[in-house]
Amino acid sequence: MSETLISSLLQEKKRFFRSTDLVRDFVDPLSLENYWLTDFGRSCLEQIADSLRLGSTRRAWRITGDFGSGKSSFALLLARAFRSYDQLPRGLRGAVGKATPEAKNANFLPILVAGSREPMSNAVVRALAATLGSLNSRGAKSALLEEMESALSQTKIADQQAIDFLTAANLKLIQSKKADGIILIMDEVGKFLEFAAIEPASQDVFFLQQLAEAASRSAKHPLVVICLLHQSINAYAEQLAKTTAREWEKIAGRFEEISFSLPLDQVAQLAASALGTKPSQLPPSLARQAQESMKTAMRLGWYGTASSRETLQAVAKSLFPLDAMVLPVLVRILRRFGQNERSLFGFLCAHEPFGLRAFAQQSLHAQTQPYQLADLYDYVRANLGHRLNSATYRSHWNVIESTIEAFPRDSKENLLAVRNLKTVGLLTL
Repeated sequence: MSETLISSLLQEKKRFFRSTDLVRDFVDPLSLENYWLTDFGRSCLEQIADSLRLGSTRRAWRITGDFGSGKSSFALLLARAFRSYDQLPRGLRGAVGKATPEAKNANFLPILVAGSREPMSNAVVRALAATLGSLNSRGAKSALLEEMESALSQTKIADQQAIDFLTAANLKLIQSKKADGIILIMDEVGKFLEFAAIEPASQDVFFLQQLAEAASRSAKHPLVVICLLHQSINAYAEQLAKTTAREWEKIAGRFEEISFSLPLDQVAQLAASALGTKPSQLPPSLARQAQESMKTAMRLGWYGTASSRETLQAVAKSLFPLDAMVLPVLVRILRRFGQNERSLFGFLCAHEPFGLRAFAQQSLHAQTQPYQLADLYDYVRANLGHRLNSATYRSHWNVIESTIEAFPRDSKENLLAVRNLKTVGLLTL
């Protein structure tokens, strides 16, 4: 009789294996399968949905969050939800409709822009022309579209001309009833800002202010502008002259900011969704152990005071084989040395050395131990060691690593001691 492995409890969900490409994934009907709309995501959706109502002046947004924090996936949901609610995965419609009932009848045209080191005006007009062209693929080109294509043949499109194209296209779409307005979503805006810092003669960051003002004044012709960034706008101006940095800071103030950082209880829900563990198939002793470990972690305050105890207790068994004590440490380690939730999903789903999927090749039985902090130490050492050897952490990490490596492993007691040392070393880091 073949043995049962831990991996038999887990399901592979492909959407967690790669990062979101906003432009590419918008046309992929499966790109939002298994998307988990957290309470935090629902709150963000509600805020931006309010800006779509007629007469709103809150139509310029910047969503700021670490690499891989889920900003692009959220923006993809936003674009799809307000373009065609019925095209959302069936499981998502209820959550989106409950958060923003107006999404059920909304028909906003998303203009999706991927950041690059080029003038923003060129990238915006190119995306606008491509989207309008796809809407009228069978008919003759409009004079506006021909004018945009002509402008794109130039080296640099004037900022005001790009704004004029955008507002004219928006008005025409609304009047023809092809859309209720435009949602312009600019991903990786930091790349545009880096270009502006290097080539100020080619890109004036004032273009962002013009976009924000056009959005705020759009009244009965909704134009919503959303910028996705890894850090604040003024952070990209740190190396510039003080007067220039102050101007960038003023421009940042034209956009309402959403700091995209999930509380730990919602990270736990996402992690459980990515793992796809079947709690009903856990041996009772392991199910009890998972819940006791979560109670201990909460009692020690490892999940913080803002996290929902009910949510965490309910999700504890679904995190198996990950010990509840590991997740808060893992998140902090990856935010500092990895790429936030992107690395979290890599850890949970990919077959990396000493990762969770490799651990899951062990036998499943009543005495199986979950993946603990000592196991996470081995993962960090193997996969993030190159970052730990940077100047900032090198001496500290070398002390931890050399202490653990020098400890004898000639008995069961010493092997247990090594695991304790790894746990302490990781917490110290």
